[in-house]
Amino acid sequence: MKEKIKMKIEKFLPADILKPFIKTFMIIESENAMENGILPDTSIVMAFRFRGETDFAERGIKNELPVSMITGLRKSERLINYSKER
Repeated sequence: MKEKIKMKIEKFLPADILKPFIKTFMIIESENAMENGILPDTSIVMAFRFRGETDFAERGIKNELPVSMITGLRKSERLINYSKER
């Protein structure tokens, strides 16, 4: 039997004073391991990880993502892997 993927995404708008700099705040929670495709964008992204492990593969090499990071413009899609909640 195929395992059901449970993923909860909540989006929050920033305060008016932050709107010129921040488009949205997102909280992503996943109980199961999953893979998420991130498409290229013209914005800077800041991410914070509170639990679990995240990684991506580049040229066949697995790279663990840090607990916080800032990333910018990309030319290609990136597949992010989220570990199963422990």
